[in-house]
Amino acid sequence: MTHGKTLPSEAPPVPLRIVLLLVALGMLVSVGAPASNPSFYSSALRPFAEIHVSIGAEQYTVRNGLVFLNGTEVKRKESGDVLRLAYEKMAATRNPLMALAGTDPEKMSAIADTLQETALLLSKQQQNARDAFLVQSALYPISFLRSEAALEAARLSFVSSGSDRDARAYEFALGAALDAYRRDLARFRSAFRDSVPSDSRPYVAQQNFISYGGVLDALSVLDSGADTVRKQHERRMRCVRGDTTQCDSSDITLPPLRKPETVAIPDGALTLAREIRDIGFSIDPQFTSKTDPFFMLSRSSCLDLRDGTAPLFSFRNLPSFPNISSSTAPYLMGDIRFIPSATYKDFPFFGYFAQNNITYVLSQPWTYYACQSSDADLGILTAMRDVRMFALRSHPSTYATGTDAVILRRLESEFASSPVMTESDAVNYLETAVHILDNPATPPDVTDRLITLVLRMKNRSDGAYQSAFEIALDEQTNVLLNTAFGADIDLGIRYLFYLRSGFTPLFLDSNPSATGEHGRLFPSNTLASTEQPFVYYSLLRLSPDTRLEAIKDMTSYIRLHVGAAAKGDIR
Repeated sequence: MTHGKTLPSEAPPVPLRIVLLLVALGMLVSVGAPASNPSFYSSALRPFAEIHVSIGAEQYTVRNGLVFLNGTEVKRKESGDVLRLAYEKMAATRNPLMALAGTDPEKMSAIADTLQETALLLSKQQQNARDAFLVQSALYPISFLRSEAALEAARLSFVSSGSDRDARAYEFALGAALDAYRRDLARFRSAFRDSVPSDSRPYVAQQNFISYGGVLDALSVLDSGADTVRKQHERRMRCVRGDTTQCDSSDITLPPLRKPETVAIPDGALTLAREIRDIGFSIDPQFTSKTDPFFMLSRSSCLDLRDGTAPLFSFRNLPSFPNISSSTAPYLMGDIRFIPSATYKDFPFFGYFAQNNITYVLSQPWTYYACQSSDADLGILTAMRDVRMFALRSHPSTYATGTDAVILRRLESEFASSPVMTESDAVNYLETAVHILDNPATPPDVTDRLITLVLRMKNRSDGAYQSAFEIALDEQTNVLLNTAFGADIDLGIRYLFYLRSGFTPLFLDSNPSATGEHGRLFPSNTLASTEQPFVYYSLLRLSPDTRLEAIKDMTSYIRLHVGAAAKGDIR
């Protein structure tokens, strides 16, 4: 019985051209969107003991590549969506793109707002409306930094919930961050060309030789690197949509860490560092602790120290902004550098100090304008400090076995008692500790902190926030020094875009998850040490008189800056 309906055999014939068109369309669909292969994702996820995800209201658990719903295994042919979502979650957890793992999204958003306020303050120092507009709208990548804060918030939500809704939000946030990067970098490049003459004199900044063309070349490298990451994101999206030919096992694997060389501490270097730290405490008691160890880099991205000294650092508390709590930053204790004001008194900045009887002007080599790659050092040092705290508080050795347990216990003991923690020991600790991720008994909070530390060390991601904070602090202080103390610091548009923009750390130049793996952005500084403008405390201390004068001048310099900060909104 047909109930009055026409049977298929009674349907009118379909024209041959339509049949051929439908077949062709079917072939195109088949080629353009390959069918999902659940067995691939199941195999890729087999090393992971347990992954929790949800689709709609259904909560799933993926155990060693098998999908379970309410304790019952789901048939493989019905598990594709769950496995792809679990794969995407592990990629966001272990090898995220444009990542700022370990950075508080709220603090990152707040520092972006503070940078916007800083740009407004600097715009008011300009000579005309055009220059003011360029400084306010293009000096700092505000939109990108805000999108990075939103991206990290979305990533944390997705990693925590594993929901398909949060996965889509994370994908959107990542695309938005990539778009903001491209727009802000293009805006900065255009403003740089408009504000800096092409015949501007090159200058030396630590180990870098900076020129007009060199800045444009560096921007091209960053643009190309971010474009590579964009393509990687697009490939991953095709992978988690079912095209397994676009998947790569590295997407869900913790990235390998750079192996730093083991460096010996020269004789006398530790004694010098302790002396310098004592001086620092006597001037400004903002250093976190005199009992904490020094943190030593294997190699600095910023400069080579004098023979007999070492890149030893301590942490110091920084002033806070009204909407941001105080931050800490590493300070070099291995030596102190000064620039003699009388030699450079024709420059307004040094002339101000010469007129105020400050012979030796403190020079901090790890500032964003003195070293364009300082964010790499900052990121490594802050990660090192937190590796030590993690080791001493969580004792990952508890969850290790065999040789791993022996290595971790030895390093934990050294971290607790040694006066120096080295970069090579920090990396060795992380590389050994990651093996506890395979132990089901490792607590989830220990797992989460360990993964975050590996990503921080790999991507040097702390350097972005640290640099943004320092830029806002320094430039707001400079405005106050000019307006309240009569200093004559050049804050003109050419100077800001050419020397003080901090574009390299703000565009994540040292973060391979954002700009890929690339070489030096700028040619090396080939000037001999005798041609550099610096004098060093390690030499000045040899004479009691010059030692005392250097300490007096350093005290005046620091208190002047602290006073300027206190006079303004910076607290």
